[in-house]
Amino acid sequence: MPPVIPDALSFTPDRWLVVGLNAGDVFRKVADIRREARKREAELEEEQEAAAREREAQARARHAAVVATAVENKGPWDLTGNWTINCPYLEDPDDPDSEDEDGYADEEEEEEEASSHVQQQTAKPIQGTPAEQRYYATFDFSVVEGIMRISGPVTSSKQKACAMTYRWRGRESGERVIEVGSHERLLEIAFSKRGTTLSGDFEGDCVGKVSFTGVKVEAGDYRLGSSEYEWKDLSARSYERERVGRWGRRY
Repeated sequence: MPPVIPDALSFTPDRWLVVGLNAGDVFRKVADIRREARKREAELEEEQEAAAREREAQARARHAAVVATAVENKGPWDLTGNWTINCPYLEDPDDPDSEDEDGYADEEEEEEEASSHVQQQTAKPIQGTPAEQRYYATFDFSVVEGIMRISGPVTSSKQKACAMTYRWRGRESGERVIEVGSHERLLEIAFSKRGTTLSGDFEGDCVGKVSFTGVKVEAGDYRLGSSEYEWKDLSARSYERERVGRWGRRY
């Protein structure tokens, strides 16, 4: 009687058991399982690669449409909208946990796709300050997410790039703990190609200093909004309230 096992495809290649009445039948069944497992792994890898190529093609098409619209716009740049962010090192590159035992960084950690949503602030400008634009952006950088408050000069149709600065508040994505004091850092961000690409630096206690780039995939049409509630919700007072709820009061 040949060895009987459950469907081999329901098992990973290194987790299965074959029971038979003679060694020949067992070895042949083991070879079949390994062959089917390798075939299935190759099929899954191809499906994942095809899906990734499709997502990239769609993102390129959306970005091209945004660029075409921006070129036709002769007025101030529209920085608002949805952006796809690329940050090769979202975790601290000096963190030994970001590398495998052989010293090579894991590929999934090296290249993460993040996102950001930018809106123009509705807050009134401070009296006596030079003309400037203010924006806020919600962002998800995989290991940390939160709010950016961006400010800089008013854009014009003649410039090639617009350098701005920003402060951020947020929480790490795992335990959802607020990073207190993150807004004390003043970081740089620059927009170019009529407000359809960006680049900048990011730094926090849970993430070492890294650089990121981004492309706009959906125009915001000068969308207005306010970050007041979200900004306060990520304050030191909110951290303390959540800390007490999570671990109790200190005595």
